[in-house]
Amino acid sequence: MILMMTQGGMLTRIIIKWNSPFFFLLLLYFVEPKPTAMYKVYRYEDENGVGPYQSCIDEEFGRLLSKAHCDNPRTPNPFEDKIEVFYYSITKTGRCLFGCDSIKLLKRWFRGFNRTLKRKNFVIVEYVVPNKFSSISGKQCVFDKAQYIERNVIE
Repeated sequence: MILMMTQGGMLTRIIIKWNSPFFFLLLLYFVEPKPTAMYKVYRYEDENGVGPYQSCIDEEFGRLLSKAHCDNPRTPNPFEDKIEVFYYSITKTGRCLFGCDSIKLLKRWFRGFNRTLKRKNFVIVEYVVPNKFSSISGKQCVFDKAQYIERNVIE
């Protein structure tokens, strides 16, 4: 008997004789689902779950933030940071969210604006996601918000 299964994205062929006493054990081992890697992503959000660049809470602040981050090598846009491939695949559905791999990176990204974001009632939110795509700079990442596993307000 030949069993064909996928494991870690690879197709695996297992040849087992029916009369093998280990058939049941091997079958259990390979059929048991393996835990998937989960990633944590951190981002600022307003009370509506919208990030500071898109929020309508304070349009003047949004313009100030965008101007400060525009053409700034410390905060590259998705195209400069080579994450446009993934970005394009999920922005068509409107489900794209950006964030950082750690709170430290998030606060560094918004250096000079962290206190203002807190005063404007933005909170740091942690998303647990099955997939994310990190930029080449390592400063930001993007994920599909429809696929998050868990969402927690951190600060």
